[in-house]
Amino acid sequence: MTVTDYLRIGRAQTAAVEGAGFPLAAWVGGAPLWSLPVFAFIGVLAHLGGFGQNGITDLEFDRLDPSKADHPLVTGRVKRSKAVMFVAACQVVALLTFIALVEVARPSSGWLLPLALMGGYILLGTVYNVWGKRNKPLAVLEISGAFALAFLAMATVWTGHISELVALVGAYAFAMVAFQIAIAGEEKELAQANEKNLLRRLGMRVEGDWLVSDPDAILFATGLTFAKVGALMAVGMAAGGLVWTWVTLLVSLPVLWVYQVILMHSGPFDRPKRLRIMGAGEALSYVVLVLALGPLLWPWLWVLFIVLPVGWFVGLNRVLWPSSGSVFAPGV
Repeated sequence: MTVTDYLRIGRAQTAAVEGAGFPLAAWVGGAPLWSLPVFAFIGVLAHLGGFGQNGITDLEFDRLDPSKADHPLVTGRVKRSKAVMFVAACQVVALLTFIALVEVARPSSGWLLPLALMGGYILLGTVYNVWGKRNKPLAVLEISGAFALAFLAMATVWTGHISELVALVGAYAFAMVAFQIAIAGEEKELAQANEKNLLRRLGMRVEGDWLVSDPDAILFATGLTFAKVGALMAVGMAAGGLVWTWVTLLVSLPVLWVYQVILMHSGPFDRPKRLRIMGAGEALSYVVLVLALGPLLWPWLWVLFIVLPVGWFVGLNRVLWPSSGSVFAPGV
């Protein structure tokens, strides 16, 4: 049992999404510069607690998955009771820090809305972690809704209300997570016959070592891709006007479309390779959001919101999952 085992349980490599996304949401919502590291701290802890809880509740399934045979909970390097304590500590500290920020901001904002949104995030995230494997369509709505609510919660701390731009970025957060869960996440588990799978229900399957795609699955993925692009265009319009909308479209559409095509095409079911594609695609899906918000960011904030989270993701993948063969492929 080591510190890295606890970081693996919390999937710390992808904590860059919340670690950067929470302060990005706060900045869009009018939070002061000094508070951004605090929002990042909340994001990292919320991620470790949420995904750690997911690993605990999914343990019965993970024990049947050969690709997860070396995971700390599966091998027993970390006892379930200690993992529960770690998860609870992360969640409690994150929540208390968030409440403290709301209290600091209260002279200029209402407190009810951000706390209600945070409560919704916790509720939906917990429902997903406990019952997500049982009903996959609902699971997509649960976790996508949880992330959207988390973004809205951070963005309303300093204003107490949801602006048009904040709502649009929340919509993108929903669509982005929906794609990662319903398409990328389900594809990597297609070979696990013991688990329900949304893409399998749509006709996508693994035959031997070959991934067979299906028009219904591709149509579903295409709908989510265009939902992401549409939300990004709306964000670009709200952030920078018509010209910036076109810039956002011309960058995001090729990036997100190529990601989908590479991910969904029929071919050898090389799970590690597809994990690399999934990891790179998730990172790029976040980067195009920062691009869409570009006119609202000071130039050096581009470095803060792109270089640091990508460096975190790449660095921790290398440290925590060296056997995956790529800095973009987590061992999940």
